[in-house]
Amino acid sequence: MILTCQEDISAPIERVFSRLTDFTRFERAIETRGGDVTRHAGPPDTPAPGMAWTIRLHFHGAHREIEAELTDYAPPSAMCLGAASSGLGAEGRIELAALAEGLTRLSVAIDLGPKTLGGRVLMQTLKLARGKLAEEMEAGLARFARRIEAEAAG
Repeated sequence: MILTCQEDISAPIERVFSRLTDFTRFERAIETRGGDVTRHAGPPDTPAPGMAWTIRLHFHGAHREIEAELTDYAPPSAMCLGAASSGLGAEGRIELAALAEGLTRLSVAIDLGPKTLGGRVLMQTLKLARGKLAEEMEAGLARFARRIEAEAAG
C-alpha cells in the first residue's frame, strides 16, 4: 500500500532540506512524546546513508519497536528511509523541488508492506483506514510546512 502527499512551502529548498534532515530534533520530538530513540550509526550533525535508529514507542495501545535506516541521501533534493517493525516493512521517499526562488514542493511517498501473516492482517486493517491515514498524513505534512515557513520568516 502506497500513501503519497505533497505540500508547497514558502521557503528555499536548502532550508527545507536542512529542517528535514535535523534528525536530532526528530529524536527529541519522539522522546518528548514518551518514546525512546537509540541511534546506532552516524554522527548527529552529518546525515549519510547507513544512519540507523531503534525507536520504541506506544502506538494505538501497543508497544512498538521500529528499526529505521537512512538508505539514500541526495541533498538538497531527496532522501529515502527504510523501516521495519513486527510484521510490517516500510520505505519512505522524500523529494524536494524548487518551484521558484523561496518556494519548494515537498513530496512524500510511503510504501507499506507485510512481512508476516500477522502483518497481512494488519495491512487489511490499514487498507480499510486508508482514507483516514491519508488525511492524517496530509495534515501532519501541512503542519510541518507551516512550522518551516514560520522559522524562515522570523
